[in-house]
Amino acid sequence: MTMGTENLGVPDDLDRRALAVLGRDAKPVQAYVRRMNRIHWLERAGQPEEWDHRVVRVWDLEEAKRAERAFRPVHRAVWSGLEAIGKAADRFEAMEAAEDYWIVRFDPRFDQHEPPYVHEVLFAEIRTDIVGALREIVLDDWATVRFFRQKIDWYAKGHWCAAVTPEGQKVVY
Repeated sequence: MTMGTENLGVPDDLDRRALAVLGRDAKPVQAYVRRMNRIHWLERAGQPEEWDHRVVRVWDLEEAKRAERAFRPVHRAVWSGLEAIGKAADRFEAMEAAEDYWIVRFDPRFDQHEPPYVHEVLFAEIRTDIVGALREIVLDDWATVRFFRQKIDWYAKGHWCAAVTPEGQKVVY
């Protein structure tokens, strides 16, 4: 186990039970969690990039949080849509199992140049994006949605995609 879950009341065999429920989705979920464990979260936040001209760059955490709050209704709509699809397709239990597996196996690596409070502030957002990405994986054979997985792609670049403008431009911290 990682993340010190043994002290959080998490059963020792939660990951094994989750994999049993996941069935055919076990391998893709395992692979995605392994990918997330290789990400150096927020490693390049606030640093200039060659692609800055293609996105709306936000250089301040507070500004990024304001953009995220304005975008939250879209975020919630996608989350609710995934949940509704999962329930209608009888895949919701597998979606929850993917989250259980992640809880046990996630071992985040936060970049040390960011102060610890940044990780605390953004962890709720990161958690939601991870669980959303895992739900998308479980639903891939029903509805291909990449909303949350695209956000994870930004984390893999060392940044946080806080929002998307009405014109479709990513707002990146």
